[in-house]
Amino acid sequence: MWQTKYLKAIENKKQLIGDKVIRDAVKERFLDLPMLEEVRFKGFTADLIFIDTKKPCLIGVEVKSDRDELQRLAEQLKVGYLKWFNVVIVATTMIHRVEALEILDSEPMFSEVGLFIYKMDGAKRYFEIFREPVFADVSGWTSAKWVGKKHQLYQWKYLLEMIWGEQA
Repeated sequence: MWQTKYLKAIENKKQLIGDKVIRDAVKERFLDLPMLEEVRFKGFTADLIFIDTKKPCLIGVEVKSDRDELQRLAEQLKVGYLKWFNVVIVATTMIHRVEALEILDSEPMFSEVGLFIYKMDGAKRYFEIFREPVFADVSGWTSAKWVGKKHQLYQWKYLLEMIWGEQA
C-alpha cells in the first residue's frame, strides 16, 4: 500500500517523505552514538553529526528529503562535510537517487561519500546503502581551535583535538 502510494507520488512529483522521517531513520541507525543536529560550522551547517568515540571519528550526514532540491549538494560536500568529517553520508529518498548518484559520481573527491536511500517495503522502513562511505583522515587540514565555549561541539573539544588536531 505505502509503496504504491509513494511510487504514484514520485510520478506526480508530489512530496511524501519529509526531513523528520529521514532524520529519525538515520538516528535509529546510529542509535548508540552521541548525536548533534544542525551544527553550524564556518560556511555551512551540518544536518546531523554522530561522534564515534571508539574510532574516534566524526560522521556527518546531509539529509535531503522529497521536499529538498539537490542544487547545493556538491558545494555542501566540498565546503563542509569533506573538510570536517571522517565519514560523510548523504541520506535521501528514491526521488533523489539518480540525481544524487550523478552528483557523487561527478567528481573524484566525492568517491568517499556514502549514499543511503530511504525505502519502504510494506510496513518495513529501512535504508538501502547504494554507496558505502569510506573513512577519511581529516586531521592536518583543519583544527579544533575555533570551537569556543558557546559552540555545540565544545563538550567534545578534547575528542575533536584528537581527530582534527590542535594547531591553528
